Amino acid sequence: MKNSISLKSRDITISNFSNLNQSIIEINIINQIKSLNLIQPDDKNIINIKDQNVKRIIKYQTIYQLCEYYKNLKTNHRKIIYIQPEIINNNSEMFNYCNYDLYKEVILTTLNKINIHLPIFIYFSKLYIDFECYPNCDKTVNIGIIEDMFMDMTSKFDQKRNGNQKSFKMIKKYCEKSGLKFLSEQYFNDLGGKMIML
Repeated sequence: MKNSISLKSRDITISNFSNLNQSIIEINIINQIKSLNLIQPDDKNIINIKDQNVKRIIKYQTIYQLCEYYKNLKTNHRKIIYIQPEIINNNSEMFNYCNYDLYKEVILTTLNKINIHLPIFIYFSKLYIDFECYPNCDKTVNIGIIEDMFMDMTSKFDQKRNGNQKSFKMIKKYCEKSGLKFLSEQYFNDLGGKMIML
């Protein structure tokens, strides 16, 4: 499963959230939920997405794993987290345990929070890119439309990078409320540095 593609001509590295979610994030979500006995064995091993502890785990693991990935991704290009139209792959393991729409809603809310509060750029796309074989197998979408999307990604990344960046003091209450103990001021500044130093 390919998590990212780099386009030197556009100076961007695009990471596919759906693939990251499936290969990294949801594994940690499921393991933590299981370790805390939050799966309901009497109800066909169902995870209750409405349970506040479950929601907290989903949000925490999504933020933590995405931050770790973003911070450690080795590239000199703009780092873009790409969200495909359906957000999550249909063969996500989480769907063996819970309702698709409820899980997607929690993930979408979390991604929006990340985009607002953290120096990570997330791009919500209306187009699907096949990361496994791009650009050779993308026959269903006009290449001009894809190129326009890449230009839009670059433009919006630069707007966020050059705009009024939030300081750690501005998001400290959000971090405390969300239980993001890993997100210290130094960690936050390291993330911000990855966006600024391009």
